[in-house]
Amino acid sequence: MMNKTIINKLKSCGPQLKNKINLKAHLRIMVVVGTLLNLINQYDFIVTFNWEGINQVKFLITYLVPFSVSVYSAATVKRGKKEEE
Repeated sequence: MMNKTIINKLKSCGPQLKNKINLKAHLRIMVVVGTLLNLINQYDFIVTFNWEGINQVKFLITYLVPFSVSVYSAATVKRGKKEEE
């Protein structure tokens, strides 16, 4: 069973995704960081355009992780500021 605090933090991610300005920022982070990480991790395949050699699951996860971290971090910071007030 998940801790109630974790569930509340995950629920606070929803407004981050509904706000267009925040969503654009999270997507921008995803593209920049995901691309850099993919270049680092799968450089040989990307540079030689060997798309069959690319691990597609790793490729997608490499974009998903920075997006998720960005959304979760922003939601946690915003939630922390509300609790201080």
